[in-house]
Amino acid sequence: GLFPEGEQKSLYTGLLNYCTRRFNRFDDRVFLAEYIEINKALQAAGLFLEEGRLSPWRFLNVVSAGLRGGQTDWTLAFIRDYQHKLPEEFVQDCYLTAMGQYHYYQGEYGQAQVMFNQINTRDVLLALTIRTFLARIYYETGETELLLSHLEAFRIYLLRQELVSEVTKKQARLFVDFTRRLAKIDKPEAPQLHKLKAELPATAEIYHRDWLLEQIGKKMAAWGIS
Repeated sequence: GLFPEGEQKSLYTGLLNYCTRRFNRFDDRVFLAEYIEINKALQAAGLFLEEGRLSPWRFLNVVSAGLRGGQTDWTLAFIRDYQHKLPEEFVQDCYLTAMGQYHYYQGEYGQAQVMFNQINTRDVLLALTIRTFLARIYYETGETELLLSHLEAFRIYLLRQELVSEVTKKQARLFVDFTRRLAKIDKPEAPQLHKLKAELPATAEIYHRDWLLEQIGKKMAAWGIS
């Protein structure tokens, strides 16, 4: 409280950025929880908004962290309380993306698809988020043919994007490749799961590494592979 508001926000931003690096690069769940708690502290102190507004990616990052951290009730309240603090042109797409993720984490895949399929955004990073979550839904619901078709369209989409950084393209492309490989492994090829697991890139190099690792583990358990 001894610092001016602007300096407080700068200090909190540094803390949030550090936490983000820790859980994005190393999947460190301790810092995922810290990220959520820092945002709660900012809300309580009235330091959460900038000139009464909230950036779209800050909004979606908080939603993602809250859902990954298992705080679904708090996250749903956050979505409802802050959706109208977004820039007007982002309200609809960000709300649908947030609610799509909420329903996904609730296991309500049909409702999640309804939300995601309503979005027709020109924002490439938002489009990547939607496409990766749809791939997860198709995989988890056993829609293998639909998944493989979706992943091929996703691959072509990435090839055509010129505004996305090469790092982001690589993260998404590796997600596509490993999800396709995992989907194609059936019980007769079960030993390949060990190879796939061993070849998973580091957290910072691929989207949704924690999810891929979880799905590999589920297949191994279902087929009695240790």
